Amino acid sequence: MVHGARQLSAKPLGGRIQGERVVPSHFSSIGFPLESQEELQSLTERLLPECEEHRTSLGRYVRYASPCGAELWFQVDAHDELVGVTPYFAAQTRLTVGLTGSVNRPDDTPLEGALQAWASPSADEPADSGHYPFVFDCPDYRLYGEIAFPTVAQASIAAFAHELSFFRSIEEFNASQSEQPGFASQSFIPSGLFSPDGESHDPPRSEALLTGHVRAAAKRTNPATGKQYLSAEVESYGGAFHVVSDPELVSEPLVPGGVVQGSFWLCGRLVTLPPTRAARGILRRLFSR
Repeated sequence: MVHGARQLSAKPLGGRIQGERVVPSHFSSIGFPLESQEELQSLTERLLPECEEHRTSLGRYVRYASPCGAELWFQVDAHDELVGVTPYFAAQTRLTVGLTGSVNRPDDTPLEGALQAWASPSADEPADSGHYPFVFDCPDYRLYGEIAFPTVAQASIAAFAHELSFFRSIEEFNASQSEQPGFASQSFIPSGLFSPDGESHDPPRSEALLTGHVRAAAKRTNPATGKQYLSAEVESYGGAFHVVSDPELVSEPLVPGGVVQGSFWLCGRLVTLPPTRAARGILRRLFSR
């Protein structure tokens, strides 16, 4: 049984205001246009009977998985209180990552966290050998246990659009790069690691500036709300990501062969489970005999 939440954590919940324009939230990026704690609470009560549970030593995750790919990972602490929820999209793209550490922020719930990684690393040197470092939030962070860093894994990473531009072809994108040096049509800047003036973010954020080629795209309908959102598999520098977006951000549909560019929140799950510290310790003892 799940009790009521004291203050259900959802970061961010409603849209952010920029001038007179509302920037869509992570929830509306997958067809959940929530604007208040009351709306979130009502949705939670409606969806909980359709969820599956995943238990950890610090509580449990209650996962709602929609046929359209949209997911909500509700967090229930050790006192059986509903304390948070993370939106996610069940991406089919895969990215090889070199995991180097974890990130726990001051306002995280006990079941929230992020992973530090390098994109497309060397199998022999998972730390510092990939194309670039970045950070991504994990909706199921505590299910991985105490990961034995560094290690290589496969991740399925969804990029939730904060800002998004679409170009119908690589040529159209290249023509838009009037300022030099311009962006390549496949590029990735880990903006969550540092500010525009070069200062490091502490703790680092799960954010990036991403440009990539659209290899598949669709407008999906979330059956829980009837709301639509945009979905695209994108090949960027270093690997593939799955972009999701509120339709309000772009004026035309995304299509294969085009280029997307924007700023994103990164949220991913590990497809292959990495070794834990406990398991690695057992192996050391066995092979040292």
